[in-house]
Amino acid sequence: METSVRNIVSSHLNAIKDGIALRMEQMGRNASGSTVRSMVVNTSDSGGTLEGSKSFMYLEHGRGPGKVPKGFYEIIKDWVVAKGISYQDMIPKNGTPEQGLARLSGAIAHSIITKGTRLYRDNEYNDIYSSLIEQEVELLSKEAAGIFETEVEKLQEIELDNDKDKE
Repeated sequence: METSVRNIVSSHLNAIKDGIALRMEQMGRNASGSTVRSMVVNTSDSGGTLEGSKSFMYLEHGRGPGKVPKGFYEIIKDWVVAKGISYQDMIPKNGTPEQGLARLSGAIAHSIITKGTRLYRDNEYNDIYSSLIEQEVELLSKEAAGIFETEVEKLQEIELDNDKDKE
């Protein structure tokens, strides 16, 4: 892939990345920022990728009930703290704030494991990345087609010049 095409691919992948971060912020889906920080754009001579954490699978439609990743309880605990969710009502009599946090985190984790996330249960949809990808792929296709046309025209000019030289 020519450098200019590589730059175009990188530009569009970064536009998707920035758009995802903005939409997550606008929709209140960015608690600690770790999901946004996990996004990495990579380009090579054969294309490009935008990679991120596995949590992206659940951003738009939520997570159904069932098996959860290792350390899920800790993930939920960190999420509660990052979101600033109060757990004061969960502190047992003569207990500690850590116990309240543990009880709330455990209850949320249990609910997700047994029922799924609210987004999933309510059959809702947050357009975090789907339309961004569609939009940027369309723009990328148009730009790439323009570059291809320019290169074909250059080759045709070279061929015409070569034909003139032969005469």
